[in-house]
Amino acid sequence: MIAIKKLLIAITLIALFTAYIFYNRSQDPTEEDVLRNTKSWTSSVEEVYGIIQQDGEWLAFYRIPHSITVVARLKQNWMGTWKMINYSGQRGVIASVGEILSDTDALIPWQASGYENGYILLMSIENPRIDDLVITANGKEYKNISFIELAGKRFVLLDVKGTWNSFSYQALSKDGEVIVAYPK
Repeated sequence: MIAIKKLLIAITLIALFTAYIFYNRSQDPTEEDVLRNTKSWTSSVEEVYGIIQQDGEWLAFYRIPHSITVVARLKQNWMGTWKMINYSGQRGVIASVGEILSDTDALIPWQASGYENGYILLMSIENPRIDDLVITANGKEYKNISFIELAGKRFVLLDVKGTWNSFSYQALSKDGEVIVAYPK
C-alpha cells in the first residue's frame, strides 16, 4: 500500500512538472523576462519599449541609462525560460544605439554590430517628419523599409549580409523631400 502511495505521488509530481514545462513553453516572452535577464547586468533597464517577433525570432527593445536603446534576441530553453542571447549563442545583446542629445544634431542615430555572417544595423528614427528611409549598405539599396514602432518610438533594424564596407542613407518626408542624408 505504501509503495502504491509513493508511486502515485511520483506520478503526480512528474505530471505537474510536465504540465509546468508545457505551460512555460507555450508562453511568449514578456517584459518580466527582459528584467529578469538583465537584473545582474551592469546597466539596469529603465524602460522596456516592447517585444516583437521578426523573421521567426523574438526581439526585445529596451532603454538603459544614458538614453541608449538596446535590442536583444530572446530564445527559449528546454524548460521554457527565456534567455537573452547574441548571434554567437552567448548571453548578450545584438545591437544598441544612443539617442540625439541636442537639437543641433540632425543626423539619425545609428549603430552597426557585426556578427559571423554580416551585421545588424539599428537606427532610432526620432524626427516625426521622416516617413521613408533609403539605405545603401555594401552596395545594396534597401527601400520601403518598415519602421518598428514601440512605445511611441520608431526604429529600423536591418540585417545586412557580408562585411562592413560602405553605408549611407537618405531620410525622406512623405512628399519625397530629403530631410537628412549621411554622409552629408
